[in-house]
Amino acid sequence: MKRQIHAASAVTLVVVLGLWTGAVAQDAESSGESPWECRGRTEARPYVCEIGAPRVLSRSAFERHVQRDSAVRATVARLGMPDGAEMQQVLVDAPWLGWELRTYYRKYDKMFVYGRAFILGNPEISLLRHQGPIPAEWLERQEEDSATSAVERAERSAARAEAFADRIEGLAQRAEEASDELAADFPRRLSKN
Repeated sequence: MKRQIHAASAVTLVVVLGLWTGAVAQDAESSGESPWECRGRTEARPYVCEIGAPRVLSRSAFERHVQRDSAVRATVARLGMPDGAEMQQVLVDAPWLGWELRTYYRKYDKMFVYGRAFILGNPEISLLRHQGPIPAEWLERQEEDSATSAVERAERSAARAEAFADRIEGLAQRAEEASDELAADFPRRLSKN
C-alpha cells in the first residue's frame, strides 16, 4: 500500500512539475524573455524547445534504450541499428517528459524522435513523436567529428611512427657502438700472450 502511495505521489509531482515548467515557459515566451535558451523550433516541430546541446549516446547506452523501450525496439527491428543516437533536453508541455531520444539513419535520410509521456499515471509509455529528414546541422556535426577523428588518427599514427623510428635509431646506434668495440678489441684478441 505504501509503495502505491509513494508511486502515486511521485507521478503527481512529475505531472505538476511538467505543468509548472510549461506555464513558466509560456509566461516567458509571452513576455519575450526566457529563462532557458530555446533553440531548435521548426515549422515541423513548433511545440518543442530544445535546451542546451544534445548528448550523444554510445552504442551500449543506446542498446539499453532498445531493451527497455518498445517503440525504439520496433524501429531497430525494422531498420537496424541507427548511424547515430542522442538525447536532447526539451521544454515541452505535460504529459511529455523533458527528454527526447533521437535516432538517425543516413541510408534513409530519416530522423526518428521518441518521447516518453505519462498516460494514466504510467511513465513507461514511449511513442514515436516525430519522423522527418535528417537536419543539416546533424550532418555537419558528423562531418566535423569525422574530420576531427581522421586528424586525430593521423596524429596518433605519426606519433607511433616517430616513436618507432626513435627506437630503430637507438638500436642502430647501439649496434654501431658494439661493432666499434669489437673492432677495437679484435687486434688484441689476435695477439698471443
